[in-house]
Amino acid sequence: MERRFKMYSKKLAFSLIELLISLIVISCITAAFTPIITKKFSSGVFGGGGSSNGWSDECKDISPSCKLCYKDNCIMCSIESCPSGQYRNLAKCKCIDCSIDYGTDCLTCSSDGCLSCKDGKYPNGNTCTNCDTKYPNCATCDEVKCKTCKTNYKLDNGACVPDCTTLFSSACTACNIDNCTTCTGGYDLINGRCVANCPTKFGSTCTSCTASACTGCISGYKLSGNTCVPDCNALFGANCTSCTASACATCTGGYELSSNPSQNPACKSSPYMAVGNLMVTKYNIGDHPDLTIPYSTLTVSAGNNYDSNDTPICWKGQTGMPGSCDSAYGDYSGCNRTVCNYWAAEDICSKLKIGSRPWRLPSLNEASKFAAYSIGKGAGGLQLCDAYSGYSSTQCAYNWGCSRSGVCSVFSIWTTGASSLGLTTYSLFKGDWGEDYGENEFYAKSVRCVSDI
Repeated sequence: MERRFKMYSKKLAFSLIELLISLIVISCITAAFTPIITKKFSSGVFGGGGSSNGWSDECKDISPSCKLCYKDNCIMCSIESCPSGQYRNLAKCKCIDCSIDYGTDCLTCSSDGCLSCKDGKYPNGNTCTNCDTKYPNCATCDEVKCKTCKTNYKLDNGACVPDCTTLFSSACTACNIDNCTTCTGGYDLINGRCVANCPTKFGSTCTSCTASACTGCISGYKLSGNTCVPDCNALFGANCTSCTASACATCTGGYELSSNPSQNPACKSSPYMAVGNLMVTKYNIGDHPDLTIPYSTLTVSAGNNYDSNDTPICWKGQTGMPGSCDSAYGDYSGCNRTVCNYWAAEDICSKLKIGSRPWRLPSLNEASKFAAYSIGKGAGGLQLCDAYSGYSSTQCAYNWGCSRSGVCSVFSIWTTGASSLGLTTYSLFKGDWGEDYGENEFYAKSVRCVSDI
């Protein structure tokens, strides 16, 4: 702008000088020739040809627009302005293309020189010079500064410097044209490039990643979104449903945290579950680590007909008929269960120690509700046996080899009280519960204990 103003000032000054010279010349001519001007005007002194003094008012050989000339130079020109891309040449009284006198890269000009150039060049006197000659890696400029930079470069305090983000990545904070030299936090500089430091960027459990996401985790962890989270199954077993990095927090239905929730498996099968307003043991007494048989009860192997009146006895082992056992819906084999006589059942439930609650045998009415918590529940149910399969409950038909009568009725459970026919039990038979009458104390049945909630 400053240069253009100076050029415009020069142009204006030159025009004024031209006018002044013209006025002086006209005055001199008028003064000198006033006596004879009327005589000589038609004689050729100022007409076409050349006069002895070089002045002429017929300057068509120079330009039709020239009104007064001196020898071969126009002194008075009627052209006041020229189209864009041209300038007024007073001596020739013509509009001349800028490209003729100042080169093809010149866009606008004056008699003093080029005023503006094509992109990538700037006016430098009578020519256009490449911007990157004066400002390295500059794309557009003027005489005093670079305006824009070439691809992969950016302006920084007037200079074009490598654009690290474009050349390398958003993590590169300093670079030269060939290599990144400094990386942002969470990235390591490796061979001139910024590589995500996966543990720093996404946590110590992340082993591989991209710039925006973790893609691999250490053993015991799995991807969730862009980060690694504890893998319950891998760390603490299949029945752990939520956890921290160091311990299982919750277990699936039918399981509870063990005394050491940081071990694998951290969830153990729960020994009891809620049934209405009762807590009921999920397994037969003797079939779970927390459901122990007291020392006051004799334990023998299934198949042993050992019996004695008023003696609490339990039988452990294959208490179901071979070939009739089906554990598809249960948490443990329908044949390998513990059964006890009535004296053992009363003794066991009265002495059971799970928490601080007192335990007892269920009543007939209470036992009649158990089927709904067994059939179709699988490992999350009461684990009761059905006399016959096909009703989404484990089958374990009776076997011979327990007690005085030799019957192991694992699909029946002992209840409290007696009817007119004697002791009672409840049996699961083809998905339905039924009351048994006239049961003797020495029969071998399943034992489930209950406690009020």
